[in-house]
Amino acid sequence: MEKKIGFVLRPILALILMAFILACGVKTPIVVPEYGFKGKITSFKAGWEEKGIKLSWTYKGTPADHFLIFRKDIAPDQKICLSCPLNLEMYTKFFPNKKEGSFHWKDMAITRSHRYLYQICAIVADGNKICSQVISISANQAQP
Repeated sequence: MEKKIGFVLRPILALILMAFILACGVKTPIVVPEYGFKGKITSFKAGWEEKGIKLSWTYKGTPADHFLIFRKDIAPDQKICLSCPLNLEMYTKFFPNKKEGSFHWKDMAITRSHRYLYQICAIVADGNKICSQVISISANQAQP
């Protein structure tokens, strides 16, 4: 009986061992899939203009359907945790008449002595987004 079990197990063990030996070969490098969209928001700036904050930026890449403008309003007595997530909220959608190039948008809902954080995201046709860095401007810098 033991010879019959050994007779059956040996070929099975040999096949398992060969599978491990053949599987251990040179591996190809990991290929990160490229998305079908590419783009970049550059020259993102905020400045004061006629009682409001003017945002300006340049976008090049996959044509943008529209832009999302994210904002965080920080009161003077509110402390900011620099190591915490900023949690900017979607403030508005901006639908320009062109798909790439230079853009500007103006925020008129400003409170003096507050600080504002902004981020712009280009939304491409398939719904993916390409976002800028976060910038900050203080309403104390406003011209009277």
